[in-house]
Formats: sequence, structure tokens, C-alpha cells
Amino acid sequence: MPHIVLINNDKDFRKIQQDTIQKEFEIDVICRDTIENTLHLTDLINNLSAIIIATDDFSKKSLLKLSEKMKFQNEQVKIIVPIKNFDKNTLLEDNILYVQDTDNIETILTTIALNLKLELKSQNRFSFVNSYKQISPKELLNIQIAPCDIFIKIHKHTGVKYILRFKAREGIDHIRVNNYISNEIEYFYVKESDSAFFYNDLNMKYTRSMEINCLSSEQRTQNTEKSYKYLVNRLKEEGFSPRNIELVDSVVLSIEKITNRMTGSLRIKGHLEYLLSRPQSDVYIHNQLTAVIASSIINKVPWGSAQQSEKLSFAAMFHDLDIVNNSELVQVRSRTELRENNFTADDIERVNRHALNSSLFMQDFPDLPLGVESIILQHHGSQNGIGFVEKPSPAVLSPLSLVFIIAEKFAHNYIFTVNDKLTAKEIISTIENEYNSNSYKEIVSGLKQAFKD
Repeated sequence: MPHIVLINNDKDFRKIQQDTIQKEFEIDVICRDTIENTLHLTDLINNLSAIIIATDDFSKKSLLKLSEKMKFQNEQVKIIVPIKNFDKNTLLEDNILYVQDTDNIETILTTIALNLKLELKSQNRFSFVNSYKQISPKELLNIQIAPCDIFIKIHKHTGVKYILRFKAREGIDHIRVNNYISNEIEYFYVKESDSAFFYNDLNMKYTRSMEINCLSSEQRTQNTEKSYKYLVNRLKEEGFSPRNIELVDSVVLSIEKITNRMTGSLRIKGHLEYLLSRPQSDVYIHNQLTAVIASSIINKVPWGSAQQSEKLSFAAMFHDLDIVNNSELVQVRSRTELRENNFTADDIERVNRHALNSSLFMQDFPDLPLGVESIILQHHGSQNGIGFVEKPSPAVLSPLSLVFIIAEKFAHNYIFTVNDKLTAKEIISTIENEYNSNSYKEIVSGLKQAFKD
């Protein structure tokens, strides 16, 4: 028999919810009062199907901890969480499903039915589905698959009618959407009960691979080549050695192989699909340039190898996995920048922990070359992946992490300081002055050699 964990600190209301769910479905409901008291319980439950948080009395930190544990234990288990409004501080994890009102037992029952593919015995008594929420037509242009039924509203002499235009789980025809926009349709509509599903799906669109393979292998190759040409032209202008062009080619092929080997985590696959659909974005060019420079360096040091180049390419593509959808957070380099920018407390925590979290996400990928997660963990100089170390100590970091730090610093300054018009040679000079210990000399020398004719 499937099991559900129901979290609610209101004992009396929790009992009503438990009895109603068990009567509606043939399913066992186990109750707990807090997320903290649920963490150890999940190890003991076989056939766990979902965790429902039916209270808003919980911290974001405890929710993240539960999410990470369930990803490790069983990534198919959905955590159903109440939410009033989506904003930039909303915790986006692909095993968290937001609904608008878990106090409403009808919402809970409908959510269970949809996600566990169970039939509601009393579905005809629900009336809340007749309430609708507006959505902008332009938002439909950002998604490929309808996460729920989508309607238009028409006015008749008999009253307002909502007409179904896109069915849930079917493709959205963007030509039709643009036609509606041309005909001055101001809004589409979704059922009130589905609005949280819709906005959750919209905010998580870069992990759309669970619904559809957003890019074919041919499209991925074409987009990678566009980015490659753009990158190589800029590098040539900066004096990048012509004999390293073949190395650039091999790195691009290595990245293309990554996309075709994605048989693991949907989040990782979705991350790469998100990047490859934006081949000339600063974030993607930054990742690719990091891979190219790191591979160029490893080709120059006496202890380098092709296997190490592949590891560095993997790390370059995924080192900012936890914050890749926010370019402002990606650009943060120090504790000083965190303090000086107007970031929320949650954003600051997210940036401080992104190296650790990105490294943990990579554990979901079974084909990961050994050591990649360590490079990602240490890419801001911190041994434990938390915060920033302004002058990383070579004694506590792996040699490949040191190569990555230098390559990523070059890429960051080259991509994100366009207005300052820093040349490659100026950036290398700054790096040489900053990283002047013996442990970095070979690495910096390899960087300099990559830009020699």
C-alpha cells in the first residue's frame, strides 16, 4: 500500500485531514507535526509516495533539507507545499510542488489524485474548479508543454464562458498564441486550483526535460557551434594561440558528448538544456570559456592529461548549477559584493552555499567522472563549498581545483567586465600578480602560454 506523510502542527485538524484522505483513497497516511520530526521517519517507510506539508509554520532551511534528503533517498517523491505568491525568494527544487491552499482538503485531495494518478471517488462535489485566474499570453511563449488546462474567456448573453484552448500535458502552439495576442486577447486563464501548478512550471521551465526533450541532438550541436564560433572569434582577437584551436574543438565536442550522456538527474539535464538554448548568453559563454581556458592550461602543465581536461569541462558546465537561472547571483565573486548589493537574506544564503549545493546535485549523475564534484565544491576557494575565500590556500585544495579557479577567474573577468574593456593580457597580468605563490606558477604560466603566438 502507498504511504503519504502529512505534516501539520494542528493535531485536531490533522486528524480530520488524515481520515478524509484515507477514506478517499486506499492509501496509508502517517502524521507528523514538523518537518524536523519527519526527516528520520522517511528512512523507515517503504513505498513512500508523497509528503504533504499542510501548514505554513516551517522554515525554508528545513524545507531545503527535506528536499535534498528525498532527492538522495527517492527523487520520485513529491513534497507538496502551501504557497500564497511566487516571487524571487521562492525555493525552486524539482521535487517540490507548490499549491495555493493545503488547509483546503479539496486542494489536498485533488493534488494527490493528479500526482499519484489516483481517482477521486467524490470528484463531482468539488466546486472550487469554477474559479479562474488571469495569465499573460506572453507567459505561454516561455513554455513548451501546458502544465494544466488553459482557457480563454468569452462573454455571451447568457454570461461569461471559459473555453478550453490548450489541454494539460499537450504542446503549446506558439503561432496560435501570437495570433491571440494579435487579436488583442488580453489574458488566458487557468483554474484557481491549477494556478500554483502553472507558475511553478513556468519558474522551473529550464527543467522541462521531464515533459519534453527541449532540444534535439542536432539543435544542441548547432547551438554549441554558434557559441563556439562567437567564442573563438573573440579569443583570436585577443591573441589566443592558433595551435589551441584544435583543443577548443575537442572541448566543444566534449561538451556535446555531455548532453548526449545525460541519463541521470532531470535537474542536471534541464540545466544543460537551459544553457544550450541560450548559446550566446553571458552565462553560457562564461562556462564554455572556463572549460576552454582550463583545458588549455592542463595541456601546458607537465602533469596534465585528456581525462583531466574532461573533468574540468564537466565542472565548467555545472559549477553554478544551483544559481544558473539568476545571472546577477552568478556574477558575485566575494563577500564584499554580497554586502554591497541589495540582495535578500535568502539570496545571500543561496550564493554562499551554491558551490556545495551544485556539488551535491552532481551526485545524481551516474556517469560523472571521478573528482568533478570536488572541483565544483572548491571552485570559490572554500574547502567545504560554503562562502568565498579571497586568496585560496593551495595546501587545502586539489590541483585541478587550482586550475579551475584560475580559468574561471579569467573567464569571469573577460565576460562580465565588458564595460571596463579589459583585454586578455590585462586580465592575465592581474591574475599573475594576485596568484604569485609557487603552487600557482605552473598554472599561470600555462594560461600565459595559451595566448602566445
